[in-house]
Amino acid sequence: MAAPFPEIKMSISTTNKICFAAAFKLDASPAPALQPRLGFAGTNGIVLSWPVSAATPVLKQSSDLTTTNWTTVTNLPTVIGQENQVLLARPPGNGFYRLVPH
Repeated sequence: MAAPFPEIKMSISTTNKICFAAAFKLDASPAPALQPRLGFAGTNGIVLSWPVSAATPVLKQSSDLTTTNWTTVTNLPTVIGQENQVLLARPPGNGFYRLVPH
């Protein structure tokens, strides 16, 4: 349940100025960073998972961490609880993954 809206009291001074008897605090915090996890699925699979968020990131992969040519993973995530999960075949060599804001 959302917190109730604060009561605001307003009065008009003798000089026709409006006065409010409530103060508001506005806090703008950056969105928390996604915390991806990596796990094994059997002997030949891996599971990548990350929290569900309003903005769905794009999962990219590469065999070379220093390259600029990352490929979009075509496997769609499955939502389980509050996590996105993608099951992938274990790569024969190096496999690097990253989440890119969409």
